[in-house]
Amino acid sequence: MNKNQEFVALESLRFLSEDMEKHEFPCSISELPFPKEKIRESIGAYLKDALEKSLITEKAVSGVKTYYGFLSNFIEDEDAKLINSVNQELEKIGIYDTPAAKDWLNVPANQEREKKVAEIMSQSSQEREELRKEIDQILAR
Repeated sequence: MNKNQEFVALESLRFLSEDMEKHEFPCSISELPFPKEKIRESIGAYLKDALEKSLITEKAVSGVKTYYGFLSNFIEDEDAKLINSVNQELEKIGIYDTPAAKDWLNVPANQEREKKVAEIMSQSSQEREELRKEIDQILAR
């Protein structure tokens, strides 16, 4: 692992630990301090190196796993805007169980938006699972 990867990993872990306290899904990918793929690679290399050198505690490994998985909350900016917009509209009228919300869902344009939101959330869940598998593979070595 080179110094740049270590810097990216440590800065990203710091950012993710702080951001996790402030945000829920969705988060805009443009908020990340580095490109998502670079963060994934750097954290993976950092964790692998730290484990090989026995420089990381079990508690720290648990934190890294959590923050690594949190990366899946960072989605394309337009997708985050769409989800936030839909959520705000539904909060105004009462989420799903009210007649107004059911009326909102009967509008074809809103059905399309809700369908897109479901697709985005499914992709995020799949990414979270991929991230979990990646980190578990690193830990298994």
